[in-house]
This record gives sequence, C-alpha cells and structure tokens, in this order.
Amino acid sequence: MNVPGVGIPSVYCDRMERLLAEFITYARDDTDRWQLQTQQRGVHVYVRRASRLGVLKGVGFIAQHPYKVLELVLDLSRRHTYNPLLLATQRVHVFNDHTWVDHLTYKAAFPVAAMDFVNLTHWRVLADGSILIVATDVGDNTFVKNQKPHIVHSNIILTGFLITPNEDYTGVNVTYITKVDVKTGISASLQTKMLIKQAFVVDRLRKVLDQDESLRQCERVTNATLLNISTTACVEDENEEASAMRLQSTKTQDQNGQREPLSSGFPVVIPEEGFPAVLEEYSEIIEKTVAQMEAELNDETSWDFIGDKDGVKAYTKVDGSLTAAKGVGFLPYHPRVIWDHFIDATKRKLVDHQLALGRKLKTLDAQTHIDYLEYKPIFVVAGRDFCNLVHWRVLSGGTIIVVVQSIEDLELCPLKEPKVVRGDLHLACTKIVPNAAYEGAMVTTMVKTDLKGSIPARIAGKVAAEQPFVISRMGEIIKARRDLAEVAAQGKLTNTVFELPNKQSLSSGSVKTVRSSVINGAAGSRNLGTSLSGSATFQFSGNLSQMDTFSRTSGGKLKVSKTQASKPETIGVSVEVMDHLKMEQKTMSDVAMYAIQFGGAILALKSVDLPTAMHFVIMSILFFALKVHVGPSQTSSQRKTMISTFGPPDSDMIFGTLQLDMTKANQYIAARRINSDWHLTATHIVLLALGKALSMAPYMNDHLVFGSYYPAPTVDISCLVALGDGKDFGVCRLRDIDKMNLQDVDNCLRGVSTKMCSGQGDRNKSMSLLPTWVIRLMRNVFGWLGGACGVRIPQVGKDPFMFGSCMVTSVDMMGLDMAFSSIPLYSQVPMLVNIGSILDKAVVVNDKVEVRPMLTLTTTVDHQYANSCEVARMAKSLKEFVENPSLLEVIHGA
Repeated sequence: MNVPGVGIPSVYCDRMERLLAEFITYARDDTDRWQLQTQQRGVHVYVRRASRLGVLKGVGFIAQHPYKVLELVLDLSRRHTYNPLLLATQRVHVFNDHTWVDHLTYKAAFPVAAMDFVNLTHWRVLADGSILIVATDVGDNTFVKNQKPHIVHSNIILTGFLITPNEDYTGVNVTYITKVDVKTGISASLQTKMLIKQAFVVDRLRKVLDQDESLRQCERVTNATLLNISTTACVEDENEEASAMRLQSTKTQDQNGQREPLSSGFPVVIPEEGFPAVLEEYSEIIEKTVAQMEAELNDETSWDFIGDKDGVKAYTKVDGSLTAAKGVGFLPYHPRVIWDHFIDATKRKLVDHQLALGRKLKTLDAQTHIDYLEYKPIFVVAGRDFCNLVHWRVLSGGTIIVVVQSIEDLELCPLKEPKVVRGDLHLACTKIVPNAAYEGAMVTTMVKTDLKGSIPARIAGKVAAEQPFVISRMGEIIKARRDLAEVAAQGKLTNTVFELPNKQSLSSGSVKTVRSSVINGAAGSRNLGTSLSGSATFQFSGNLSQMDTFSRTSGGKLKVSKTQASKPETIGVSVEVMDHLKMEQKTMSDVAMYAIQFGGAILALKSVDLPTAMHFVIMSILFFALKVHVGPSQTSSQRKTMISTFGPPDSDMIFGTLQLDMTKANQYIAARRINSDWHLTATHIVLLALGKALSMAPYMNDHLVFGSYYPAPTVDISCLVALGDGKDFGVCRLRDIDKMNLQDVDNCLRGVSTKMCSGQGDRNKSMSLLPTWVIRLMRNVFGWLGGACGVRIPQVGKDPFMFGSCMVTSVDMMGLDMAFSSIPLYSQVPMLVNIGSILDKAVVVNDKVEVRPMLTLTTTVDHQYANSCEVARMAKSLKEFVENPSLLEVIHGA
C-alpha cells in the first residue's frame, strides 16, 4: 500500500494504512459474505453477513471522466448536492494535498438525531490506476475547539470510495463502503434501512454529474494531480428549512440585562409553537428517542394488525426478544386535555389498571421530568417498576409528542428488588395530531418494554396486547371531566420558550439553555402577559417556582399567566405528590368470584374433616387471593412500628382541636349567596377544605389490611346527614371531593339525602328484626370487607370504601359548641372530624385583642395511620383553606 509521493502524518500513518488495506479487501471481495439487499437504477447494495457492526457496500457505474468524479467527491462546498442530510461543512486542517481533516454536521434524519463527525480523509491513486478515498474518525478533539454540545458527536470507523476507471477512461465503476457503529439504541433492522439509503450515494453522484454540461478537458488522475485542497470556513446548507430559521443578525438579552449579538446560524424568527426546552445533560438521549419514535411509528410494514376495538386499531411487532405494541385512534377532545392525561403519571392509573403507583420524582424543566411507575404483581410474577425520563414538545404544525425512556438513577429511584423487579422501558411515545379545528386529535401510542426476569410469553403477550387500548379508556376518562371548557379556553398548547435561545438544536429546534428571564417565575422576571393559562411547577436550586405554559390567541398574540409567586395569599405548606392512586375498579364478576371463594372455603372447613395441613393450604390460598385483590402495600418501616405500637381505634387515638377565624369565610359566604339558587354554609367549606388537605397528605388517605397500608382509590369523605326530623342519620360519601367545587358538594349532599329519605323506612324495618349482637357482627365484618378491602356487598348496602378516609359530622345542629367522638370500628377510617358552632371570641390579631367569629373543629385520628407531626401539617393546610375560601377556587381551577 506504500505509494511514493503520498504522505500521511506519522501519528496517523499506521492506522490509516491498515484502514486502506481493509477497505481494498472489502471493495474487491465478491464472495457470498456479502448479501444483496436491493438494487435500483443500476446501483447494487450489499450488507456484510455476520458482522457485529454495520458494514455496507454500494456498487454502480458512472459514465463520467474519473477526474470529474474525484473532484466532486473531494469538493466540500458541493457535497450537499449529493448528500441532502449534510447541514454544515468545514475543512479545518490540511496536512498536504492528499490528507486533511473535515468537520461535517448532519441534520436529524430518522432514526438518528443530529450528528457531527471530525474525519481524517486521505486519497491516493493505486498502481492499477484506481482512485481510493478513505475517511475515518480523527481521534483528536483539538481540531474542533467549539463543538456545539447539543449536537451528538459520533465516530465513523471507515467510509470511502474506490473509483475504478474503464479502459478508455470515459467512465468509472464506483464502490462506496461504510462501516459504522451508530449506537442510537435503535433496532438492527432500522439501522440497516438507514445505511441502505446512504449507499445510494453512488446514484446521487451520477445525477449531479449528469447535470454538468461543461465540455472542459480533464487530465488523467495521478498522485501528482493538484486539486487545490485548502482549509475553508464553516459553510451551512441554505435549504428551505435552514434559511427559514436564519435571517439578519439580531440581538438578545442575557441574564445580566446586557445585549449580545446572536451567533450566525441561530434562528431569529420565533415559530408560533415556540421552542421546547431541553437540558444539556439529557439532550442526547432525548433527541435520539425522538428520532427513534418517528422511525418506529413510520415503519408501518413491520407492524402486525391484531384487532380493532372502540375505534382504536392495535398493532404489535416482535423486535428480537422484545414485543412492541402500537395503538391508533381518534379522540374528539381538545388536544391540551389529551396531552395532560399522557404527561401526568398520577393520572396513568385511570387508564392502566395494572398500574399500582405513579408519581413524578423530579422536574428537570418545564417540558422534561422523571417519573416513577410501579405495576402490580400478576399471580406468581413479581411486580415491575420503572424510572423514566419524560419529555414533551410541540412540533411545527402543532403536533404534540411525548417520549419516555428508562434511565438509571438509584439515588433518586432506589431498587425494590426482589419484591419489585426494575424493568427497562426502551421506548414509550405518544403522538397527538390535532385536527384543523383543534377540537380533536388523532392519537398514536407505542410502547416497547423489557420486563426483565422470566416472564411467561403468554403474560408478556397479553400485557402488550392491552396497551393500545389505553386510548379508548382515556377517551372515557376525559369525557367525565367537568373542566373541558376551561381547558379549551386556554388555547393551543405550545412550547414553553418564546425568546431567542442561547443555543438551539439543529435536529428539532429544542432549546438546551433557556434565558433566566423566561424560566424564573420569581420577582424580577419580565411579565410577558396577563391571561391565565395552565401552569407547570419545577425546581431550581431548591426553591419551588412557577412557570406557565405559553399559548397563543387566534390573533397570534402571546399570552402567559401570572406566576403563583405573585399571589398575596398562598398555601404555606409543602404539597406532597399524591402518589397513592386510584385502585382498580372491580367488576361484579370479580366481586362474585371472591365471594364464592370465601364462602366455599368456609363451608368446606365446617363440613369436611380435613387434615391440619390442608386447612393451612386453603387459608394460605385465601390470604394470597386477598393480597392480590388489594394490590401492593405501601408500608414503610416507620408505619409498621406504628401498627405494632397502637391497636385498633378503640384503644389509642390522637385528639385535637382547631380554632379557625371565619371572618373572610363569612364574607365569602355572604357574597356567594347573593343571586344564588343554592345555600352555601360553613359545612360546605370545611368539607371541601378537608378534601383538598387530604389530597396533600397521602398517609392519611390509606386503608389498613393485615398490618399493611394500601392507597385509597380516590380522595373521599363521608358526611353524616340528618334524615327526616333528625331522629336518624345517613352517610353521604363525597367521592373525588378534591376535584369538586363548593356547588358540587352541595348538590351531592342534597341528592344523597333525598335518596336516603325515600328508602330509610325499609332499612329501619329490616334492622329492627335483628338482634344487636348480629348487627354488631355484621357491621364489623362487612365494614372491614367494604371499608378496608374495598369489596362491594350490595345485599347489605355496602359500597367499596363507603366511609372514605374521613368521617365528618356537625355537632352544631345538636346544640353543642364542640364535641369529641370515637371512630366506629366498622367505618375503617383514619380520622373523624366534628364541626362545632361559630362563636364570637376575643383573639389576638397583630398584637391587638379583637372580637372575631371563630369555628372550632375537633378531630379524632387513629394513631396507626399518622403521627402528630403529620396531623399538624394537614391541619395547617386545612386552616389555610377554611380561613381563605377563595383558595379553594384557585386549587380547583388549577
């Protein structure tokens, strides 16, 4: 391979000579180790068999003078004419006429993100007259000092051309070879398709040369041929996409209020959808995941149709040892509402019944966060959990995408093995394409998961087949929402940045560094508007700030809501993430199955003389079935200590009183009663405030079964209402009270009270026929089944969790200013609250004694559920809400 007159720098000589020999071997190897993949317009594309890396060869004939072909290949300024993916080029260093270093930047081309390469390129003429051009990674980062961190830096192993002239020197046989390790996490089949497209560069070279109609005379190419190789400035491709984002120079404001000119190549025109924010730390994985999403969704030929249900088409495909699932369906709802359900992990349980726990672990920026998902065990298969990076953005044209991929952060999300196995989510994505009226959207979801461990194929297939129908279940959940009009009024969903960014991704326009004037919700930030919009909370340096999601009106004006930090009245407590999600809604067949199992086992034990071992086996099966029914436990070591220390609510309880200043509440009640067709009272405010406070205290929204805690399915409160002339009482459960407003509470109380009055006589007649010891036994047994285990028993009027997590009664109507009550054993609630009378009392306000209307609440708390510190935090939230009822409207509308 040593050729006189062709010099290679000594530091690269050995490596380049080995690559030249390897390239020649590949180019002239026509054995069966190369498999023909496709052929088009005289270009044959081959893939090397049994190669760990992607090695691909394209072969074709070009009827042009060899000098013209060589000149086009080496001319960096013309390379974009036959390589449309090339974004920017620069020849950064020239060693001699045969060896130099090029810096090439490529656009995002699915299924890979934007990439750049720093290549050492060498060419020479071989003894037989063939022209060899080879490039490889230079392996030295000193040539490009200002690499943009948001572009994925990649290494190419080997690429180049072997140009073999024909006998009369009027045409050439061109062999193009590339050997790369893409390392994007995409499947081998998709990598092959990508490389095959690249191999048709031979055909694109031919097209460019055919357009050259010049009749200039060309010399025979030798190693002495001069091609004027020299360093160049960075040249960017001026296509439509780039020129639309690249106008005249402008200035933007930095964090210190000074102005600095934008670097060349950064956009100065803000698109209507804005820029998505992406942190530098996660930019590479996010851009690759976005690229992989498009590749997977667009590769329609690889998906197998499995069924159509409720307007959703379901597909699956096998990718090695993994099974991927895709669903496509239309939802006739505002795209912002659909996005909200996909982005919120706490709402995932509503549509995925196998999910036991979902929560947001950490917010990275307004469009990126880390979620934790834990799935229930299935019989002998342990539960699975995932620590996922979630990112959303709005693409050009309004399409909304959400991409999710597993990451490893053991400090933020420690392992729970062997009880719960950590799975690997290769890719989960959602694509929401709004219709022209922005009143509905075509939704596509896709998930590819490695569940780890030994999962039976039947169970894995069943789980995958159910995933696409999340779309239809989500439609049912959205239909039940009462705030659809309010959400639609916020307008189109957009990205969160509407200033020119410091740095912009060339792949998808994502912003990696966001100006402080945009992201900081505290004092000092510029107020861009006053219209109210949905807000997203995120953490900066330990301080909780608020940033609003931007939207545009139909007139194109930018609007953004005021930050929560500017409000004079705020909740003074830290809001805990409500990670105790709704439990799976059991059907009547499920309830019947458990009832038959339980009753059959009891009868068998009574009537059959079985050995002790058989008794133990049967009881173990029943116990296991009940554990599966109630789902995974949320019992920490501290809570186990509380259970072992304190007994049921007939032994150790926490008693407390809470004095509430009702000055603002009375004014609020009087204002709401004007021109209103319903009667607002302090009881309504206390009930709703309790619901909001419970949603912020998940430890008080649990149920205790066999010494373990299980999250309540909803935030519910039961209220004792007087029936008839007050001689009897009924229980009204306010389901999902944390999502109600004050009028919803009043409507629910009135409706349930009327319904109870109509059937109270029959119930009292039935109760009068039973002795008290039977009633006590029935209440305790059925109360435990319904209140703790969530079993519906319609024969005795028991609904799942019918008393909720708190019982409330008003002792004022009994003529008492305050009273303490014990928690009934059958209620299975952690807390009971008595609402007393509102009395004028002398209180100290701003170091002065004033007479204020004061309401006394008395509470009884089961010490098994919470300690005094947790009760105090909840009481602080409750006090804030009751004394400032307007906050209830803020929380409900958020």
